[in-house]
Amino acid sequence: MKASLRIAREYEKNIVDNLLQFYLDEISVFVAPKKSAEGRLIYPYLDHYWRNPQRYPFLISNDKQIAGFALVRREIDPSNGMEVAEISDFFILSTLRNHGIGGLTAVQLWDMFPGKWRLEVHKANQGALLFWKDTISKYTDHRFKQSINAESINIEFRFQNTIRQS
Repeated sequence: MKASLRIAREYEKNIVDNLLQFYLDEISVFVAPKKSAEGRLIYPYLDHYWRNPQRYPFLISNDKQIAGFALVRREIDPSNGMEVAEISDFFILSTLRNHGIGGLTAVQLWDMFPGKWRLEVHKANQGALLFWKDTISKYTDHRFKQSINAESINIEFRFQNTIRQS
């Protein structure tokens, strides 16, 4: 298995959008996405990933086959005014899960953007919560913060990374 990721080019936006249909359908158990007149699920921020220099669309591959996507953004954290990176959305095709692709590509993303990270997961999405807690814990050697805001539907993970020496 050779998991990898790369920036999605603008002409590949349709590939990300098609993968988003599977992703949005899966998470519709937790949140209700809007649909277009044609019946496609809408991700309202997709165009921003090619227009905003602080947003990064990635395609994930496994042995040169498309396996999923990751959407990363950098922004100013309103809680402290510092820059933070965030995986806003992340998806691996269900047929390719549990083969290490997600963990490997998450680590690749974190290594690309050293600094402070924030990641939110819906409280009811137990599979994602287990995946992210385990992956972040291994990556940071258990040095992360997990918090639950009573007013939020999400659990938040925060950590600081530096480029690791292999």
